[in-house]
Amino acid sequence: MFNPGQKLLAWALTFAVAAVIYTGILSWGAGGEDGGSGHATTVVVAMVLVASHIFMAVANPSTRPALAGMVRGQVRRSWAAEHHAGWLGDVDRRSHR
Repeated sequence: MFNPGQKLLAWALTFAVAAVIYTGILSWGAGGEDGGSGHATTVVVAMVLVASHIFMAVANPSTRPALAGMVRGQVRRSWAAEHHAGWLGDVDRRSHR
């Protein structure tokens, strides 16, 4: 359903959020000081990843229709066929049962 770039971003965000949580707990345990845990760095990395995701949805013309899908839950059939043909095939098979 997702292309390799989307999968990579999802995994990177998963690890970044886990790192933010982990380093935040370490920082909290050190009395609120960073204590060398790298919390600020992991937050910046997570922010860059989220900003990349937003850029791809909003500013990149080839993926802009995906923004409508995220907001309204719908995309044009032609766009889905071009970008997510496997998913569209699954939807079609389920609707013809």
